Amino acid sequence: MSASDFVYTGQDNLEAMKKAKNYNRYLASLASSRVAGKKKARIIDFGAGIGTYASLLRDKGYENLDCLEIDKSQVEQLSKNGFKTFSSISSVGNGEYDLAYSFNVFEHIEADRKVLEGLLAKVKSGGEVVIYVPAFKILFSKMDELVEHQRRYSRRMLKEMCKFADTEIVETRYCDPLGFFTTLLYKVIGGKSGKISPKQVGFYDRYVFPFSRALELFTHRFFGKNLYIVVRKK
Repeated sequence: MSASDFVYTGQDNLEAMKKAKNYNRYLASLASSRVAGKKKARIIDFGAGIGTYASLLRDKGYENLDCLEIDKSQVEQLSKNGFKTFSSISSVGNGEYDLAYSFNVFEHIEADRKVLEGLLAKVKSGGEVVIYVPAFKILFSKMDELVEHQRRYSRRMLKEMCKFADTEIVETRYCDPLGFFTTLLYKVIGGKSGKISPKQVGFYDRYVFPFSRALELFTHRFFGKNLYIVVRKK
């Protein structure tokens, strides 16, 4: 699949997530923490969307940052914003990057393990891939259907996807525990269209998400709305 034949079905939800400023900064920090103090590190954003995280990292001083995105309109937007953008993984050079990150992307991909293998090829020996995905099948809702999620992951599923002969799993944890209950509530009593409200996103991000982050210290082994994993290439 290439940028010429793919259109993302969740554009409205993607725009709504712009209101999630704390959440977006948190995700960007998951990437930047892996290259802390290395502003010249080469980084690629896999499934960059409209450039939310790439822009945040660039603002932190990471200038050697490329994007990979297959939605044509989003590729155009990324290019206008000054990012070097690839529309297929085959067009990216092997062994060129210190870090690759992918936030809320692999759940869209049917052959997730095969695609991850291709992404790992783009990372240098000793480099890392950071992945953040939705967790728990029980939370699968109309929103997941709208944006064409193939699955939500368990911790075991995600670790199995990331196991290759030339990789080691550095860290994995559940994130956003309060989001687990919010998403379950959304599934049960609302969200028939699958769309999310920018106003509700903003409220959760401002008043609930900071507390949810604090709770991760106690809940990261057991549950959360999302899963985070760091894979290092040997």
